[in-house]
Amino acid sequence: MKANQYPDIVELRKSFPTADPVANNTLICFNIKGNSYRFIVHIVWGKTVFIRELLTHADYTKIHNDTDLDRVTEYAEQLAALFEAGNKEIEPLFDYVVNMIETYEDIHYPVGKSSPVEMLKFLMDRHGHKQKDLTDIAPKSTISEILSGKKDMSKSVIRKLAEKYHTNHSVFF
Repeated sequence: MKANQYPDIVELRKSFPTADPVANNTLICFNIKGNSYRFIVHIVWGKTVFIRELLTHADYTKIHNDTDLDRVTEYAEQLAALFEAGNKEIEPLFDYVVNMIETYEDIHYPVGKSSPVEMLKFLMDRHGHKQKDLTDIAPKSTISEILSGKKDMSKSVIRKLAEKYHTNHSVFF
């Protein structure tokens, strides 16, 4: 199969009727041997075909264990490097792979919701900030009371923190 002979999914399906488009028609899944296997490729229509994987039907739909997770994560990192190098056409494939990783991690490594104070402490630590670094948000005494749990964050403080840490204000609720 040559990529340039298929300008779109309609033409591809004339030759391969079992081809199913995924991710904005750039990721194509071929069903082989009565759906027993899935051959997945990424197509830049009229240009290039990237072979992604040949999987059993069961393997196609999810990551089964941490070994699979490591393998798929490594693949995602390779895709990210290609994307950063200018290969923007692989974005749908990258999104698909990241979604598989997130689904597995949500099930096997759930992360509970952090309290507003825990989130603030995390962001402060991540940015190397101390209480004194937040005096542009509120007085040092107010920041101290918030961090000790004695005082709730006001809407104004939440708005300023979200702006300072370039995050959505909802992380502080």
